[in-house]
Amino acid sequence: MKKLKKFEAFMGSQIEEMTQEIDDMLVELRDKEFNTHIESNNTYRPLSQNKKKRLFRSSGGPWIQIYISRKNNGFGYADIEDVVERIKSYLAEEGLFYSGRNEDERSTGRPIISTSRTYNPMNFEVEDIHTTCSLTFKTRKEE
Repeated sequence: MKKLKKFEAFMGSQIEEMTQEIDDMLVELRDKEFNTHIESNNTYRPLSQNKKKRLFRSSGGPWIQIYISRKNNGFGYADIEDVVERIKSYLAEEGLFYSGRNEDERSTGRPIISTSRTYNPMNFEVEDIHTTCSLTFKTRKEE
């Protein structure tokens, strides 16, 4: 049990270090008025709070998901490409690979960028533009 706790602590600190490194890389985008958010998990999560019954489930291995968005100014992949490619390279060295949400993303290796517009119902003019994309990195490369 002690070894399992040490392994969990190691994985948790490793994911935290990677998340901090990615956050440092994303500063360049935040300087250009992008919003960024990072979510991650460790390999194991407790199923029960009962300390005598420590059951764990595998959640498919550790993963990191990065959200990038910008309001009122759309963006294309070229606007974020340098940072995204740097993050992909860094995480590949750490054993996490880009996992697209669908076949298009997996085949091109690029995220799909979605743009939504809010229209004024009185004159049908665009009031707000919100552009987003997300990148997910997992332990094994999906083919």
